[in-house]
Amino acid sequence: MPKFLVIRFSSIGDIVLTTAAIRCLKKQVPGAELHFLTKRRFQAVTEANPYIDRFHYFDDDLSALIKVLKQEHFDHIIDLHANLRTRRIRLALGRPALVFAKHGLRKFLLTNAHWNIMPERHVAERCLDALAPLGVKDDGMGMDHFLPRGYELPEKLPFYTAAGYSAFVVGASYVTK
Repeated sequence: MPKFLVIRFSSIGDIVLTTAAIRCLKKQVPGAELHFLTKRRFQAVTEANPYIDRFHYFDDDLSALIKVLKQEHFDHIIDLHANLRTRRIRLALGRPALVFAKHGLRKFLLTNAHWNIMPERHVAERCLDALAPLGVKDDGMGMDHFLPRGYELPEKLPFYTAAGYSAFVVGASYVTK
């Protein structure tokens, strides 16, 4: 039974963009046990996801977090954040890792100079690309968001929901994102 640690610290929209990869990993790798690591303030975004078996949260103490993660003996790390902190975690755990192609310089040029040399593939697709060495493929089902058990919708919903439509708008820090 392979045990995976999936890492995505932030933000809400970027975490939602990882959900197809999480679902496909769980459904396509027989017996996969998925652990998800994010910042505690984003707990509500993932806590109802049925494809995640266990959650780990980063507050402020990376060294303490690494000690806890070492006790889990993961088989693989899936780094969908790809920054210095996640690199430190990967190195400390010493397990095989698959890393999201972040294209940091290209992203910087897009958001700051409005020069778009980003790949034509959507971020959600690039998350799945990171899993290709495991044989994981896009199932074509898009992204997920799950409401916690016991969550009740407001009695009075906006008029457009009567026609069966709803929309989620995920914001970003930059207009170019």
